[in-house]
Amino acid sequence: MDRRNEKIKFVHTSDWHLGFSNLSKKDDDGIPIQFRWIMQSADELVKHIHTEKVDIVFMCGDILNTRNPSPTVENILAKILYDITSQGAKVIYLIGNHEIPGWGDHPMKIYDTLRVPGVSIADKVDIHRIELKNDKTIQIATIPYPVDFELDEALRMLSDKVEPGIPAVAMLHSFVTGAKLSGSDINILPDEPHLEPMDFHQLPFDYIALGHIHRYQRIWNNPPAVYCGSFQKTSFAEETENKGFVAGTISQQNDKFVVNSEFVEVESANFITLNID
Repeated sequence: MDRRNEKIKFVHTSDWHLGFSNLSKKDDDGIPIQFRWIMQSADELVKHIHTEKVDIVFMCGDILNTRNPSPTVENILAKILYDITSQGAKVIYLIGNHEIPGWGDHPMKIYDTLRVPGVSIADKVDIHRIELKNDKTIQIATIPYPVDFELDEALRMLSDKVEPGIPAVAMLHSFVTGAKLSGSDINILPDEPHLEPMDFHQLPFDYIALGHIHRYQRIWNNPPAVYCGSFQKTSFAEETENKGFVAGTISQQNDKFVVNSEFVEVESANFITLNID
């Protein structure tokens, strides 16, 4: 059967910061309420994945808030990943700056060690070729948070390895010059390693899935380069921002692949500032 005209359905998400809690309030089970916010948003994401029969989920870094998560946090994430993959969707998980270990292995390494079905961990500059449902295939260039490499050189090196005729996605956890910062990013990101828009010129990717900046935005359209933003608000600096994930499709039209995507808003906690005279 000719699969060329079948769409690949994807979800793009990042920056959950699961485990982050700057509020002391806990629920009746003793779990910080900010953990519950992420769990509720994850339920919305899983429902979308199952309803829309999504093929693959791009997790673009900082899904965890720390390189040393508690067992409770690890179990919450494991359940979410199981729910995502339970009906055949694949997950590729890119390591962000919050997940880089001081020494030894990062917290997601256990998924590689156990060879958990449906979950690929991207902790190095590499090309991943993933077989999806219904004999569909996708290739993904992964660039985790930069530690010991130059971003532009890594991007060019992976571009040379892309195989023609197969949909190609680039996943990065980094700052692209010109992106509009979230309220919580303003004092952090401008001084970090970054990429210029010209670094992406004429590269063989059909979609650029970005993480690290907490504000949803499309940086440019050809190919679509998108920050999906954070999953929930992490501080009052994000008080007025909408939170969610990106859902999209990759389809073949003549000799090229075309991506359509949209922002899917999730219910997020209200941060309310009161000005008192």
